[in-house]
Amino acid sequence: LLGAGSFASYHAGKLASLPQSAFPGRFDPDPLRAQALADRHSCRPASSLPDLLKDLDAIIIASPANTHFDAALAALEAGLHVYVEKPLAEWATDADVLVAEASARGRVLQAGHQERLVAGALGLFEAPERPIHIEAVREGPSSGRGEDVSVTLDLLIHDLDLAIELIGADPVEATASSDGAGLNVVQADVKFSNGATAHFRSSRRAETRVRTTKFVYRSGAVDIDFIARTMSNQTGFNLDPDFASKVPDPLGAGVESFLKACLGEGQNIAPGAAAAKAVRLANMIDAAAQA
Repeated sequence: LLGAGSFASYHAGKLASLPQSAFPGRFDPDPLRAQALADRHSCRPASSLPDLLKDLDAIIIASPANTHFDAALAALEAGLHVYVEKPLAEWATDADVLVAEASARGRVLQAGHQERLVAGALGLFEAPERPIHIEAVREGPSSGRGEDVSVTLDLLIHDLDLAIELIGADPVEATASSDGAGLNVVQADVKFSNGATAHFRSSRRAETRVRTTKFVYRSGAVDIDFIARTMSNQTGFNLDPDFASKVPDPLGAGVESFLKACLGEGQNIAPGAAAAKAVRLANMIDAAAQA
């Protein structure tokens, strides 16, 4: 495990408890924080990233987003399977490098897009139609983390990933606005190659947390509240209103799915190639917001 912050602490608990994994070590540039988390889970605090990469099969990268590319590339070059917390990289060109490296080495490259598990539990991937419009809102107060990248890459990336996957087409045009150079508040309208559209709004300066998405189909709309874990279905599709009980811990389920994929016992639920598309759209939105 690379990292010792809040996300890394959660991952550490999962790695220490899941039967598919042995958790030998971790690295964080802050030695005191690394030692504290290592002591909690009886593993070794490595002295450097190269030191950590020795004698491993796989690694979870839960460090700041601006370190993801370098760390993931080093891990892939060392022959490891790699799980990268979102975003896969800051730039689509870097994400493409990681995808190519993982493919060339026959290694699993998975991104932390756990909202796919929620959408899967709902049954959205098996819906008989693709959405023609999506409206996604993901905002909340500043948490003090993730601000090394834009809010688009930090928070909205989950919604971009789901939109591309469910619409089933590439984004071709984006118009966007933001609160300024910090890109802490972003709104965007996106057009896709098959004619579908999407409106995204994200903020890490809002007073309250909101995580809602409306999927509009020709048959009607599906509204999801990811915080309340509720759904309204006006389409007639066979969707599961009890989806929350199927995936009570999406992040933990994502970690377990990664381990199973490494062992050849399951599919990669958020492959690097798909995550790279989400990074490319995030870059497109941020460029439009700053134009």
